[in-house]
Amino acid sequence: MGKITELRKNNFQIIQNEIPSRVRNIDHLVMKNIRLKERINKCLITPLIPKEKQRIKIKKNKKNKENEKIELIRLSDHKMTLKKKEDQKYQQNYSKFITTLQRIFQTWIKNPNKNNLNFIKERDLLFIHKKGDEGVTLNYRPISINNALARIFLKLLYKKIEQSWDHIDPLQFGFRKKFDTRIAVKNYLYKFNEEKKKRKKNHTWAVTIDLAKCFDSVPHELIVKTAPKFIKDPLIREFILQYYNGNGTGVYQGDPLSPIIFAYISHFILQRIKPHTIHTQMYADDLILIMEGKSLLEIEKLLKTKIYPIITKYGLTVNDDKTEKETEKNLKKIKYLGIWLDKKEHIQKNLDKAKDHFSRYIYIYANDRLSNALKIQLFKAVILPQVLYGLDVFNLTKTDYEKIETWINVKIKNIIKVNIGTPTDIIRWETRTEPTKHMILKKKS
Repeated sequence: MGKITELRKNNFQIIQNEIPSRVRNIDHLVMKNIRLKERINKCLITPLIPKEKQRIKIKKNKKNKENEKIELIRLSDHKMTLKKKEDQKYQQNYSKFITTLQRIFQTWIKNPNKNNLNFIKERDLLFIHKKGDEGVTLNYRPISINNALARIFLKLLYKKIEQSWDHIDPLQFGFRKKFDTRIAVKNYLYKFNEEKKKRKKNHTWAVTIDLAKCFDSVPHELIVKTAPKFIKDPLIREFILQYYNGNGTGVYQGDPLSPIIFAYISHFILQRIKPHTIHTQMYADDLILIMEGKSLLEIEKLLKTKIYPIITKYGLTVNDDKTEKETEKNLKKIKYLGIWLDKKEHIQKNLDKAKDHFSRYIYIYANDRLSNALKIQLFKAVILPQVLYGLDVFNLTKTDYEKIETWINVKIKNIIKVNIGTPTDIIRWETRTEPTKHMILKKKS
């Protein structure tokens, strides 16, 4: 089988996309003991291109007849001209579409009258069930979906005011790029442990405040007052004022502007609460504090006299029944953003949850008709994430790693039905499972 010689770049060009898929890789095309004309007609010529436009250049190596090297070049002038015409039409239509959109958007932002605003505000409401009885309307969350054109316009507006994130309090971790719940919890635990070391007489308290229907309760009057302090562009500022003008409440959930509009409000809440606490931070509407006090009564008094009035001033309501207040000794009772703040409690809760899920689907792992590879793949996709969730925010000790490692190894051995005494290294290699420490350190990085 001869190989195709290198193509002369200066003289020829292969348009690879136009070669049928069965001969796409022209370097491996074999042209031995077959008439050249028949091979070309069979493999290379397509009905879209006239035969007279097909040009084939052949070169033979006379010195070595056994290894004939043939260069095949196909120039499709006709198809290239058609493609150029199509590209020109597409560019013309695209430019017309963009200019039309620009005119529409300029009209909307310069003249935010009722008709324009009604079209932008027009949306479909989708009710998503949160938890509890499905027959109770309060257990559903309304999500608004804009029409496509209005959504593009609001996305462009968001891009214009996105720089105002630099002026919003950095302790609002929600809605920001490259920020997640892990960073928020890690920051809180670091601050809490630092403050705990300083306190000798008084207790260090962790306080989570539940804000009832936070996104639906923000008054539009407050948005109109706070948003202009962050938006410099006068046209956009005026549009936002008209967009939220009225006596209504709540940011439009599902709206591209809603995250940053709510962040404006939360900025002022954080600024007002900070002087009365050791540390205050938010992740979207999840508010958590670090406070100092001798007793629970002292903390509750401080909350009711100093903290709650600030929150209610901004139109929000505190759900006192769901607000949790615990000292450093009872930190295992506090759960923030899905992570228990006590390390041992979080590890145990993860293992209990994974154990419950494993036993619920034991009939799958015990099924002899399924291969071990498929069972292990299912275990890695479903059970392992539950075991490892949130562990990267803690400083785990050797004992912690061993506890998690032992649980995982026992379950894997149960799945593939080997003796419990089988060396762990062999099981890990057979199932291609990384050590637990490596998996957790990967998440940290």
